[in-house]
Amino acid sequence: MKTYIAGTTISFPYRHRNAAGALVDLDAPPTVTIVRVADETAITLNDANMVKQATGTYIYQWDTPDDLTPGWYKLTATGQYQGYDKIKHISFEIVAA
Repeated sequence: MKTYIAGTTISFPYRHRNAAGALVDLDAPPTVTIVRVADETAITLNDANMVKQATGTYIYQWDTPDDLTPGWYKLTATGQYQGYDKIKHISFEIVAA
């Protein structure tokens, strides 16, 4: 798990592989939610879509607010592949600037 400083930009990668291990595109770019773990508060995001960088590879960049409450957060990226939900969770810590 990683630690980041409030007020910085964080990049979250998402790679999707099929059963054979090859990178393949999802049906649409994954959407993102972020919650503060301590109290399950949802964080308001300006844009909740990941951006496709290459086949099967997406990235989400989050400009964290300077006054973001320090603590543990969880990003959930949700997409679909051939009609099946594909969910990835990333836990991370935010510390004060």
